[in-house]
Amino acid sequence: MIYLLAMKHFGKISALLWVLLLVVATHIGYAPSYFSKTMGLNCSWVIGVTLLFLPMYYFLCYKKFLWAYRLALWGIMSSFSGSVFAYYEQSLMEKVLKGDLSMIDRNASLALAAPILWVMLLVLFLIYGTIFDAITRKRYKNETMSQ
Repeated sequence: MIYLLAMKHFGKISALLWVLLLVVATHIGYAPSYFSKTMGLNCSWVIGVTLLFLPMYYFLCYKKFLWAYRLALWGIMSSFSGSVFAYYEQSLMEKVLKGDLSMIDRNASLALAAPILWVMLLVLFLIYGTIFDAITRKRYKNETMSQ
């Protein structure tokens, strides 16, 4: 039963678990932007890969590679959330360097924006996961009918 639920709603369950993990990791001291900074990910590339993943998955979805697409979905969620937080921190740091914002205001802004960014990411990942699940369901329904 749990396997069927996880198979049918993998994208949505992954979105919920990823945001929950992000909240817990932030509370123990791990900033989401650390991943993006240590990997040296460019925000434009991450957004491009995020946008192109679902069409690629739709046209190239094969049952034997489902595990690879699921790992790619987790990687996209991880890198996109890290890039969102890193971009926000970078924009605040630019304001600090210009003298428009103090470090205290920057830290307060980061603390206040984190819950808003979490909710935004949760909604985006739920939509993304729903599309992923719909593509998976459609492709496998077509495969079972053709056999």
